[in-house]
Amino acid sequence: MAPKAPSTPPLDDWHYKKGFEIATKHKEAIRQLHWFGKVPICILVLRYKGLEESSIRKIHGYPHLERRRPNRHGHAFLLSDQEVDEAIVYYS
Repeated sequence: MAPKAPSTPPLDDWHYKKGFEIATKHKEAIRQLHWFGKVPICILVLRYKGLEESSIRKIHGYPHLERRRPNRHGHAFLLSDQEVDEAIVYYS
């Protein structure tokens, strides 16, 4: 299977604000430009104003394009299922 052709987002589409997550399509474009298009990181820094070299290296180092947090499960429930059922029976 042949690799995908390198792509880059349109110039008007790139509006990055420091501290916010980078969109997946931009991460994929950065990876494709570097790996398939052989574009050096210093040129990517100039193309994607607002990103530093360390940010681009992090994008290349991620195993997945989306940020994943396997150890985060959200807030713990205060009541178990049995306690909820008992409360429903009690109030009905």
